Amino acid sequence: MTGPNTIFLRLEGPLQAWGDPSKFVIRRTMDAPTKSGVLGIVCCALGISRRAARERLPELNTLSMGVRIDRRGARWWDYHTVGAGTGMTTAAGDVKTGPQGTLITRREYLADASFLVALQGDEKVIHEVASGLASPHWPVFLGRR
Repeated sequence: MTGPNTIFLRLEGPLQAWGDPSKFVIRRTMDAPTKSGVLGIVCCALGISRRAARERLPELNTLSMGVRIDRRGARWWDYHTVGAGTGMTTAAGDVKTGPQGTLITRREYLADASFLVALQGDEKVIHEVASGLASPHWPVFLGRR
């Protein structure tokens, strides 16, 4: 007999953003959660740093994922200013300064969307994911923070 090998995640929130390959100052979102975005949530919940994720992602990537769109949400744009001459913090925690000054960016979100995500795979991995999500190590976000 085997144990449960599927976990269901209800992803709802006022704003969500899911990994569109856009770059530079205009950041779009996909219509539904991406696997990389969901695995990012899982890594935060488990306390796996970006550096350590390189070792764990091959295992986590074996999980199958399905998404049901229950409410598409409305596309919403936010205007951002980044920098303002104070320097920008990099992912590594360093402060990056440069001649660019203030960057003006636009970021797209899904407002009031609702999704049901199913992750399926090895029972041990699913149990670890479920435990992490029940008591996350770091705060989780539905896309960008």
